[in-house]
Amino acid sequence: MIDLLVSLLILIIVFGLIYWVITLIPLPAPFAQIAQVVIAVILLIILLSMIIGITPPVGRNLKSVWIEECSVVTSNRCKHHTMKS
Repeated sequence: MIDLLVSLLILIIVFGLIYWVITLIPLPAPFAQIAQVVIAVILLIILLSMIIGITPPVGRNLKSVWIEECSVVTSNRCKHHTMKS
């Protein structure tokens, strides 16, 4: 629970800084608004995925996924990755 709160705080700070920097950059009006909306939508999607519990594929621990999907055989390779002799 604490991990989730810390992650949420860091995300909000980072996206807040990005949003603030976009407001400082002298972009033409439609581009600045589009960039701000895109940043807000990305933050909203990430927050909803964290709250609901859906982990995006980028955020998963790839090593644990690899270990779960592969069963190690005596040659220290996955069954479906061993070469046929």
